[in-house]
Amino acid sequence: MIPLRFLLVAALLCATALTAPPARAEDLGERAFRKCQSCHMVGEGAKLRAGPTLNGIFEAPKGGLEKYRYSRVMAEARKAGEIWSLEALDAFLTDPRKTMPGTRMVFAGIRDPEERAALILWLARFDKEGKVEE
Repeated sequence: MIPLRFLLVAALLCATALTAPPARAEDLGERAFRKCQSCHMVGEGAKLRAGPTLNGIFEAPKGGLEKYRYSRVMAEARKAGEIWSLEALDAFLTDPRKTMPGTRMVFAGIRDPEERAALILWLARFDKEGKVEE
């Protein structure tokens, strides 16, 4: 049975007209993550950097990693019960500072919807422990 989160991410891929074969989409997501890896880690053994680890990010509470000290806006989002839904991740990765004014994330965003969708799909593969869900 296919987990619901993969179906939702697949819907995003369809909505952005991603026509690449799945292997290419996965490669595109991993390549897109290179823009993130100076501040974030994902996978088994991931550690905090300037930003929190991104294991299990999909459908997780915003600002939800206990070991990380988030910006005020991210802590407020957690208190409000906000989660990293497909739409929330897509908007945040498009323009973090516009989506969450006050965030400490100093990343301009990913304007290309295909690249953004591939990154979200790639990140959604990692569970909370950093294991890849097949």
